[in-house]
Amino acid sequence: MENFRIFDESDLEEWVTNNPEGLIVNSNPSGFSSKYIVLHRSSCESFSKTGRSQITYSKYCFENAHILYLELQTLGIDLKGVRMGCTTCHVNRFIPVQDKKDLDLKVNQLLKTGLQSKPKGNDKPQESNSTITAYLRDPQVVAWVKNRAKGSCELCMKNAPFLNKDGFPYLEVHHVKPLSEGGKDVVKNCVALCPNCHREAHYSQESSTIAQRLARIGAKLDKFA
Repeated sequence: MENFRIFDESDLEEWVTNNPEGLIVNSNPSGFSSKYIVLHRSSCESFSKTGRSQITYSKYCFENAHILYLELQTLGIDLKGVRMGCTTCHVNRFIPVQDKKDLDLKVNQLLKTGLQSKPKGNDKPQESNSTITAYLRDPQVVAWVKNRAKGSCELCMKNAPFLNKDGFPYLEVHHVKPLSEGGKDVVKNCVALCPNCHREAHYSQESSTIAQRLARIGAKLDKFA
């Protein structure tokens, strides 16, 4: 985490230039606090226009959402309680989540607004412990892979079986190498599958053979993404 105060304007500008997809938190000058948190993306137009360091609040800068999560955990702050996401850059859409409904909501928002570039994803997805161990998923990666599929399962090549409530083809994004086995939450490790192929990939007697096919498919598709 980098901390920039009112007198660090040039250093902050350099950080923003080097981390265009980073996250910046406006918080209390006296220290990072859950009492005042406003979250922006580095590229946020609103954040730029207001003068990044010309106000009295400190800027706490994070290269990605996972570093932010770790810092919040250290401070005992639950990101779910942080509702002060900037409404200009819609930063909340880009924050990895565990909850399936929350993930689906963010993915559909991204599908509607579009993505300007291929997301980096996360080499080491952060665990989120509850009654079971789950992993924080990047909605940008899910949206990108679904867009890439163009409404067709990337295994059987058939059209998605139906449209979801937002009018998008229903496909499920599958990790070729599971996150629980050290797989990365990145586009190259993901394929969009119809529900039948997805279940087959997980539970079929041929699941190991299917995994090998999906690895080849994912690598091939990534070259042209």
